This record gives sequence, C-alpha cells and structure tokens, in this order.
Amino acid sequence: MTPSRYLRNVGMFTASLVAGTVLLNRLVDPYLVYGSAAVSGLNAIKSDVHGSLRLWKAHAITRLAPRAVLLGSSRTCFGLDPTHAGFTVTPTFNACLHFTNTYETFRYFQHAVASGPLEEAVVGLDLMMFNGGVPVGSDFRDSRLAASPTGASTPVPVLADAATTLLSLEGTRATLRTLWSNIRGSADDLYLENGMREKTHNARFITKIGGYQSAFEFAERGYMGSFGTWFPKPCRRYTFTRSDGVSTFDAYRSLLNLAHERKVKLRLLTSPAHARLYEAMRLVGLWPHFEEWKRQLAVLNEEVAHQHGVSPFPLFDFAVFDSDTTEEAVPAKDDPRPMRNYWETSHYTAALGDQVLDRVLGAAPAPAPGGFGTPLTTQSMDVHLAAIRAAEVRYRSSHPSDLARLEALAAETAGWRQAGTCP
Repeated sequence: MTPSRYLRNVGMFTASLVAGTVLLNRLVDPYLVYGSAAVSGLNAIKSDVHGSLRLWKAHAITRLAPRAVLLGSSRTCFGLDPTHAGFTVTPTFNACLHFTNTYETFRYFQHAVASGPLEEAVVGLDLMMFNGGVPVGSDFRDSRLAASPTGASTPVPVLADAATTLLSLEGTRATLRTLWSNIRGSADDLYLENGMREKTHNARFITKIGGYQSAFEFAERGYMGSFGTWFPKPCRRYTFTRSDGVSTFDAYRSLLNLAHERKVKLRLLTSPAHARLYEAMRLVGLWPHFEEWKRQLAVLNEEVAHQHGVSPFPLFDFAVFDSDTTEEAVPAKDDPRPMRNYWETSHYTAALGDQVLDRVLGAAPAPAPGGFGTPLTTQSMDVHLAAIRAAEVRYRSSHPSDLARLEALAAETAGWRQAGTCP
C-alpha cells in the first residue's frame, strides 16, 4: 500500500468514526439539547441530564419558546407541574435549576423572555437561593442565554455547545452512560421533557437510604452542614451579600422590573419545606434571616410595582407551619405507606405542589394569616410572622422526639459551621 493510499484510508476511517460518533450522540441526545425522539430501551432514560440542567434548559427554552415558565430551585423541579390545569397558555416549561441562586433564576427568566412571547411565570423562592455564598452552577454559562445580563440580545452559541455535546469525549461518555441506563431500565435522577422531575422514581432513593426518617435526617444534616446551601465554603455563614458586595436581592428586583416591563403575568411563592427544616433553621441561628427574607420579598415587590405605577405581583407564603408542612414522617424502613406531601425535609411532592398551584393560579381560597399560601404584604407582615412564630412553638412542644434528634444533628454539624475561613 502506498503512503498516499494509507493516509487516505486513515482519513476516511477517521472521518467515518467522527461522523458515526456525532450521529450516535445526536440520536441518543444524552443532555436533551436537540429534542431527539425518545425511544424506549435506547434513549428514553436520560441519566446524564441532572448534571447538565443548565445546558439542557437553556436550549429547551430556545427551542420551545414557552409561553409560560416555572422557575426556582430543585423544590420547583420536584413539586410544580407545568401541565397543571391552572395555566392558561401552552407550551409551559419547568425551568428549575438545582442548587441555584437569585442571579441564575433572573438570567433564565431573561432568557425565556428573550426567546419567545412569554406571558406567564411562576417563581418558587427559597432562603437558600438568597445566600450570597451560593455560587452559580458549574454548567452555567451567561453566553448560552439569549440575553446579556444588561438585557441586550445575544446569539445562542449553538456551535460551541454542539462541539461539547456531539464531538467531545465527555459527550460520548454521556451517550454511553445513557445507553447503559436504558439497558438497565433505571437511573437515579429522572426528568420529564417538560422540565419537571419524574414524579415517582424518588421512591427508589427513599428505599435505598433506609426509609423516610433516614431521608429526612440526611437532608437536615446536609442543610446544617456540608451541603453548602446555608453554610457554603469558604466562609460557612449565611449572608444576603455576595463576595463582590452585591445584594442577592438585586437579581430579585431585576426580575420584578423585567416582568413589569414585558407585561409578564408573574406569580411568586415561598416554597413549602417540611416544618422540621424550619426547626433546623432555628437551631442553627437562621430564624432572623428567615423573617427578614420574607419582609424584603414583600418590600421590594411593592416598591418596584409602585415605581411602575401598577399593583404588586401576587406573592404567596407557603413556608409556614400547618397541617400540610407538619405531615408526620413514616418512621419504619419497611413501612409501605408513602408520605403524601414530602420526599424528605426539603423537597415536596407533586401532590402538594398541585395544592400550591391551585392557590397560586387562583383555584383555592385565601387562608388566614400564618396559613398555607397566605399573601405576603408589608401591611400584614407583622401579624403573619407572629402567627408563624406561635405555630412553631406549638409544633416544637408537640414533637419532642423530632426536636431532640434535630438538636443532636445541630451539635453534630457544629464543626462544619465553625470552620469558615473568612474574617
């Protein structure tokens, strides 16, 4: 074989290999970037999506141009269903991001506004999102979004992400992992194409970890310590100010302004964690931050609305103590009864999420102050917070064993909180 023929054969083989890899990666579509058809046994289970939510959801918003979006943390992923009957427009997409902050939430709202005729939005707000120490996700890219942080239109970098998803070694590994998950017929973190977490698969996690009590304590230990949600490295303290001196409420204000400017029908809500997480919050000294957070949500909502000469957006508080958020955790590992409202302390189920959306989208009546879904306003804030404090005292006195375990977890994780390296 002559050298030229050898080189030509090598070139043809290499080109065929690259083309085959691109075709396979495009067909399997492990990151859900291209909207490839889901084929059972091949690519229907997307095992790698969880680690690349920001990549997937940026491109999904560009491709779908949704008329309604749901935004927020992983609690929005687990609990809020974009197919809820209360939405009046379609398509609706759940653009939640796990372990997110207010900047990312604002940027994905900007992206949705820039990508299509956005008419409605529901935003789930969590205290963790307003922690200035929580960074943007490792897969977040400002350049991937259809608007710059200042609002200028920007081209979505399709070619750059094509290289990552179709030609890279990691993209090919993701394809192989996806194929293997489909052969096995299971994966740990499953999402629906509408952006929401699959509604039932987390039962596998509950069984694997040893039941609901174990799942609750796993989350509580993490929040008080090494999850980095309340006490992230390096400072390991909660603050409403980022390291660059910017308030985490600035992105919230920007979101409100943009919604008013673009006439988006925005609804805001505080996500309903389980009452035990609020007790954990109190035990590690975050109750004052919890109340100040709610006050500022209402103040800024009303302040921005006044600047635009319109009424504030509806803002509902589900972060309360009531019959839903105080559901008893099933204690035994082998107890077959599922909990209705919670997977663990932090994440509520779609069943409770439907109740939340019933209230937010107008189908459920308003409760009394301190109740599930009470409107947050500056005028009623003091009465509302006083009702929550009274309910917290009642819960604490009626659950002594739960409180004893939470106190033990707070003591166990104290070393983490005290090991911050900031002055």
